[in-house]
Amino acid sequence: MEFKGPTHLDGSFFFDKATFNNAIFHEYSNFEKTRFYGPASFRHALFKEWTYFRNVKFLAPTTFAGTISKETILIESVNLSNLSLLETNIESFQFTECTWPRGKDGHRTIRDELLRLELKNGTSLTKLEEIFRRLKKVSRENNDEMQSSTWHYKEKEMLRKKLREENGSGMIENTYSKVCYYFPCGIDDFQQKISKLVTLTENQRTPFMRFLNTAYWLVSGYGEEPLRAGAWLLLFIFGAMFATILGPHSVHDVTAASLVFQTPSISGEFIKSWLWYMPLMKISGLHPTGWNYLLKALFNVAISVQAALFGFALRNKLRR
Repeated sequence: MEFKGPTHLDGSFFFDKATFNNAIFHEYSNFEKTRFYGPASFRHALFKEWTYFRNVKFLAPTTFAGTISKETILIESVNLSNLSLLETNIESFQFTECTWPRGKDGHRTIRDELLRLELKNGTSLTKLEEIFRRLKKVSRENNDEMQSSTWHYKEKEMLRKKLREENGSGMIENTYSKVCYYFPCGIDDFQQKISKLVTLTENQRTPFMRFLNTAYWLVSGYGEEPLRAGAWLLLFIFGAMFATILGPHSVHDVTAASLVFQTPSISGEFIKSWLWYMPLMKISGLHPTGWNYLLKALFNVAISVQAALFGFALRNKLRR
């Protein structure tokens, strides 16, 4: 099938299956406001000039697998819930103001991932990770920072799920399952979130990468969620209050049991002991022990790293 002149199918209706497999479009092609009520297939089609899909309705499964274009294929203001990107040359496309399907976690995704969740098989996580990586690349080239952020998150999610799938359940998930066996855990959504918190297992092949990726998701949403990163930062900062149980104490020997602000001096000593654990803080008049120095080192590292992640996530959010 060849279209040797400009192709104007704008406003057309395809009530049955629309097949453009191996078609060659020699000139400009316009599919504006076209409606595909049946499956649409552009497998291995060749577009030699600009192609325009605006306000198109894909109401059934659609694929551009193997499609090649010498110029950009513009897809604008289109609901992409039925579009499969498997085996698609994504670099040939530009997506503008499109509506993407959403997964159970509320994040934008693609049809191929939803089908994988529904069918419990299908597209491998490795292929999905590659699709999201290429979508991120296209978004960055088109200066679409919002979409770039979305695809960055999904790319890292596929990596985390792939590592979990390859190595089995982690210690936290196994412990949670045992607890739920004896006690009613109830909410399915809560169970799903807990099941994501996996840790090292005995037969992992990439323990460091898995731990690093899971921790990155947990404390900052892959550098895309400043609220989550900020909440963890505050948790680390105020968590140092509990370390004051072990000191360091001043000559007044103030402990956490003195937290009942009996006198201004006692509350002041407690604050001094708490601030001693903060990065870049030098507090005199205290008598730390070996355990105090160990805890101070841990809190200094945790707070400093988390502050950097919070700044990174906040920059990404403001920039996008």
